[in-house]
Amino acid sequence: MLEAEVPYQRGGPENPMSREEVCAKFRANARLALGEGRVERLERAILALEQESDLPGPLAILGEARAPRSR
Repeated sequence: MLEAEVPYQRGGPENPMSREEVCAKFRANARLALGEGRVERLERAILALEQESDLPGPLAILGEARAPRSR
């Protein structure tokens, strides 16, 4: 059996995750609540916030997910 002591939890300030690791974790968790298309759109909108500061974009995508589905 292999063992290793990791003094700091992965993702904490002392042992941060890479941008790709954060994005992969986001996609895996967001898929539980949103469809694949929405996850991709939301990820792009969130990453674009650094340049555009367009908060209504990501909020609109999240609002679509909360809207009741028509039968």
